[in-house]
Amino acid sequence: EGRVGLDVPLDSSQEADIRVYLDAVLPRVVELATTSMQRRDKLAACELLDAVVRLCIGANATSPDRGQDASEVDFSRQYRHLFPAMLRLAADPDKFARDLFRPLTIQVIHWLTSNNTGESSGQTMAMLDAIVDGVADQEHAGLREFSAEALGEFIEYSLKWAPQGQRRSGALNMRALLLRLSGLAHHPSALRRVGFAYALNATYRQLREDVDTLDVHLLALLRSAFVALELSSDDSPALGSADELCAVVSRLEKMVLRKTVLRRLMVHSDEREAFREGLLASGGAERDGCVDEDEFLLARV
Repeated sequence: EGRVGLDVPLDSSQEADIRVYLDAVLPRVVELATTSMQRRDKLAACELLDAVVRLCIGANATSPDRGQDASEVDFSRQYRHLFPAMLRLAADPDKFARDLFRPLTIQVIHWLTSNNTGESSGQTMAMLDAIVDGVADQEHAGLREFSAEALGEFIEYSLKWAPQGQRRSGALNMRALLLRLSGLAHHPSALRRVGFAYALNATYRQLREDVDTLDVHLLALLRSAFVALELSSDDSPALGSADELCAVVSRLEKMVLRKTVLRRLMVHSDEREAFREGLLASGGAERDGCVDEDEFLLARV
């Protein structure tokens, strides 16, 4: 079923337009934009891909004014192919592709997080999945770095647009992010677990500034970090996964010492016991410089 389409007038004398659907050519466009060695073909494909993304976002934005049902402009399936390509092109060695897709990606993130209604949440999750996969990409360092930047932007604007009453209980985007981060932390691949560390480092500033959100999710983040750190004990030292995760755990442990978090642990005994078990289990991992912090934290909780 065609979904990404535009009306093309046959000629100036005819009132009727012909509807042209682009769905069938999009896989080839994405392939040329991301892999073509012929620069002319690559640039043409990038420009078409940019136009298609803007066409889809424009259809989303104007559908209420045109009386369209939300399902008619649901591009979730298309976005699951378009968004990963956007992120890859935003980190492409070609300057034209980077200059085209870096600002576009940030603009799309702002739009999706500000318009995260029930109808558009699937499209927002398509972007979040693409970003998390990019952060944990095993081949492209530039993609990991830009995806980490995009993730920080995603969280900042999710918190900015979330109704104040939803922050304490956890907004949809935050719960979805935690689920995906937990998957990275438990992954057998060391590079995926390093992606978990990159993701937390990228969002640390945004989470730290939003106290309510951090207090709700901090313990879950720390438990995931404990799991990733335990798994990293068998990783090659050359990967640096243990060092990256140790830095993340140390940063989160310091944040646990805030009064609001300690008070939450005192009130909820189940969370306190789970937290203590995580600290004790993580003690077996090789983490130079972290043992003293663990002992101090155990004494406080």
